[in-house]
Parts: sequence; C-alpha cells; structure tokens
Amino acid sequence: MTRSCVLTVVVWAAGAFAATLALLLPPALQAVDPTPGGTVATPALTVNGVSLSIRPLAPTTRPGPAPVIELVAANPTAAPVGLTYEVELLATAPSSPMSRVMVMPRSLYRTPPAENRLVLEAGQTRTIAIASGATLARGEIQVIVRSGGNQIMAGQFSVSALAGAVADGKPAVAVQQSLQAQP
Repeated sequence: MTRSCVLTVVVWAAGAFAATLALLLPPALQAVDPTPGGTVATPALTVNGVSLSIRPLAPTTRPGPAPVIELVAANPTAAPVGLTYEVELLATAPSSPMSRVMVMPRSLYRTPPAENRLVLEAGQTRTIAIASGATLARGEIQVIVRSGGNQIMAGQFSVSALAGAVADGKPAVAVQQSLQAQP
C-alpha cells in the first residue's frame, strides 16, 4: 500500500470515530444546551455615560404609516452630559427566491440635525418620541441608533400583510424580533 492510501484510511477512520462519538455521547455532554434560554436584553449604545436604546417594538406590523419609535436616554452619572444622536430607519424589500443578488436597504427616515442634540442632567432619564412619517411596505425594517461615532441596530421588525392575523389560536406570521448590536 502506498502512503496516500494509508493516509486516506486513517483520515476516514478518524472521521467515522468522531461522528460515532458525537451521536452516541449523552446529551449532557453536548455543546448545545437544550434548556430554553433567557430573554434577549434590549441593546443600548453608551456614549459619555449616557445609555441610548429604543423601547421594544412589536415583531410585526401591517403596511402603512410607521409606528412611533421611542428613544430612551438615561444618564446614570453624577454630572450633566450633552451629546448628539441620530436615529435612522432602514427598509429592506422582500428578496426574490429567483434572485442571486441581496436586496440593499434604503433609508426611510433619519432624524433632522436640528432635533438630535440632547442634554441630560445627572440621574435623568428622558423618552423621545420619534414619528418618522414614513410609509411602510412589505419587508424588514431596521432601527439604527448612532452617537459618538458608534452605532447599534436597536431593533428590527417585519412588515407583513398578515401581521396580527390569527389561525387556530396561533399567529399566522411568526417573526422573531432580533435585537443585536452592530460594531
């Protein structure tokens, strides 16, 4: 037997051994924890000690006027803090199953520069209602919060004609609200 044949047999044997172990080990030794996880924390952007986040939105909404987004700014520090912020709504249309190109998001709304200056006293929490006036069509909407050169995706929701529809006591559209931070 040549060296390459021996090497092939050894690699396949090691792979078969690893697959057998993965299937036969008790579930307690597996890397995936079968217990349900906790709740996902609302992402917050912290700039100069001030925490910026949005109130969680419903995971789905119907086409039409955009919901009012509430930006929550909290200053837990002992000194007054001033900062600028920006909230942007990005819309992504549903992608076609026949398309090989990703759909690029387009900006629906961005806070005007005159409205995005914020001064918070020590220990103050402030809620700012942001009514974009945008009209939503089917697709995904991302809420981006920027401040101090950083940004996070503070929320995401789906726009569907079936939003709120119920079939057999269960929602017809199951869309999970994903809250994740972006660098």
